[in-house]
Amino acid sequence: MVGLHLVEAEDYYKTLLKEVPKAKKRIVIAAMVLLWGERTAPIFIMLRDAIKRGVKVTVLLDNYTKLTYLHGIKPRSSGRERLGRT
Repeated sequence: MVGLHLVEAEDYYKTLLKEVPKAKKRIVIAAMVLLWGERTAPIFIMLRDAIKRGVKVTVLLDNYTKLTYLHGIKPRSSGRERLGRT
């Protein structure tokens, strides 16, 4: 069995800032909640730039996370509507 290593939040954040701009093929981020803020803005911008470079970007979020507008892009359905279909 391979040992697991717990990564501290600050180390994870610094690694994202360092590695996302280097991505050439794909980026996958999984999070419970992903909100726009002072600290996350650079990551969102880097993800947008990665898409422009042709990198496949996948963001996995918790099914119950309520998404709001992100740069004027409205989600296709509300969290309540999505829950009603599950």
